[in-house]
Amino acid sequence: MTLAVPNLSWLNICGGKWVPAAILLSSALAVAEPAEAQQPVTQSSVTIGTTTYSCGSETNECDLSNQSLTIVPADLFTNLTGLERIHLNNNKLTAVPAGLFDGLTNLEYINLDKNNLTEVPAGLFSDLASLQSIYLRDNPSLSVLPENSFSGLTNLQEIYLNRNNLMESISSQPDLFDGLEAVLTIRINDNKLSSVPGDLFDGLDNLEYIGLGTNNLAKIPATLFDGLSNLEYIGLGSNKLDGSPESLPPGLFTSSQLTSLRRISLNLNPLECRPEIPAAAHFTRLHNRTISSFPKTARLKPCNTITLILSPDTINEGEDSNEATVTAMLREPSSQEISLTVSVEPVGHAMATDFTMSSNKVLSIAPGNTNSTGMVTITAVNNTVDVEDKEFNVKGKASGGAITENGGIIITNGQGIADPEDKLLTITDDDSTLTMVFSASAINESGSSNQTTVTARLNDPLNENIVLTVSVDPLGPAVEGDFTLSSNMLTILAGETISTGTVTITAVDNALNEPNKMFTLQGRVDNSNHIAEIQPEILTIIDDELMPSLILSPSTINESGSSNQALITATLDNSSSEDIELTVSV
Repeated sequence: MTLAVPNLSWLNICGGKWVPAAILLSSALAVAEPAEAQQPVTQSSVTIGTTTYSCGSETNECDLSNQSLTIVPADLFTNLTGLERIHLNNNKLTAVPAGLFDGLTNLEYINLDKNNLTEVPAGLFSDLASLQSIYLRDNPSLSVLPENSFSGLTNLQEIYLNRNNLMESISSQPDLFDGLEAVLTIRINDNKLSSVPGDLFDGLDNLEYIGLGTNNLAKIPATLFDGLSNLEYIGLGSNKLDGSPESLPPGLFTSSQLTSLRRISLNLNPLECRPEIPAAAHFTRLHNRTISSFPKTARLKPCNTITLILSPDTINEGEDSNEATVTAMLREPSSQEISLTVSVEPVGHAMATDFTMSSNKVLSIAPGNTNSTGMVTITAVNNTVDVEDKEFNVKGKASGGAITENGGIIITNGQGIADPEDKLLTITDDDSTLTMVFSASAINESGSSNQTTVTARLNDPLNENIVLTVSVDPLGPAVEGDFTLSSNMLTILAGETISTGTVTITAVDNALNEPNKMFTLQGRVDNSNHIAEIQPEILTIIDDELMPSLILSPSTINESGSSNQALITATLDNSSSEDIELTVSV
């Protein structure tokens, strides 16, 4: 009796074998022969020297790892043409025969890790069209990879060459990986590499992982990752990269072609600055918390720097040459737009009222460019205060990405351009100092010394006539009638520093004996913006009325007798040029 089982595809009855479901089930569970059998392995053991090893029995895998093998014969796998995986790792092999894998057209995996190989024979992997993975790690004396070692391996996906001594073989063979269209992972860590060809990975369009860590690389070619649109990880840790443009060229990680890049390792490099990292590259490792020179809290300044350009750096307070412009420039193009907010900070005696800024205070630098668009303008404000030149710090606050830190790992959500260094702006004071000069600052109320003349003096000549208006303001108890003024105008001609003519102030005599009188002498210039505020001067008129003093001697007398008289005399503070009569009354 035949039993049909609808929809059954595969059936495992015994022995761990899966067979197609084109079977007949009799009442005695008799099983029909499968329609197609898996290709048999024609040998179940291999012999090396006098020892026989089980290999290929009921499987397409031969595991000869951890056997302390020092040699393998060239025909070891001759009769195992169906093999798919070979393990020869963890042995003591110093060489392998050139034809060891000949004829193994189904072979997908080879592991030669942890041996003592010094070279790979030419043609070792030839014609292995099905090969997907090569593990050739931890052979510290392995220094030779022949040309075209991987030629023709169009299905190869993984190449592991870690911890060998391949510095010359890799540095001198830019075409080592040519034609490996399917390769996804290449690891060349720890091979004493001091350089790599710029086109080493050319044409590897499907490459996702590159490991170049723990080498002696001090610089990376600018073209090394060009065209690798599927590349997700770049490992460059533990090299000699300092982050300079010579070390990590501008745009190395931010090329528009690297659309899939997500992880970059630069830990344990002597980085002096932080290279530009694409916004999508999360969990970028720049530091290692166990290294004292890169502590957990270290914050590296970005390698790409922005510079403020201040032109000119000195402006005048007056109407001419009173503006400065601010622009910005990146050292190298960025993959992101960079914005810079400009501000001005007074220094010392300078004040915020000494300048104005344009309404636009933000400079932008577009992706791929180095120069900002637009400009910020700073204009000096004119005043009439004569002071020393004023200084201001022109500052910029950059933005273009935020950088945070988490457990020694820098997580980058953008470029993170550092703020530029401040620029110093100087505003020169254009106010000349005008001083009123007295021939005498104190005069008498009468006589020959009752006049003073006033002139005006500039500290620097100007290219315009200066007209000074002079006024005299009494300070109580002085009054305007205590003096006369010959005129109230002084003129300093263009190019000169001393006024023409004089203003004469004459004291008016009176018969009142009173204290000396004081006056404030003021000056005003209405026809120029280049004269600082004029400091007032004080004029004193000395009162010349003499004050007699009576002397009564004695001040007490008797009503009668010889002491009944007192004598009254008078004295002056100073001698007089005329007779003075004093009428005494009691």
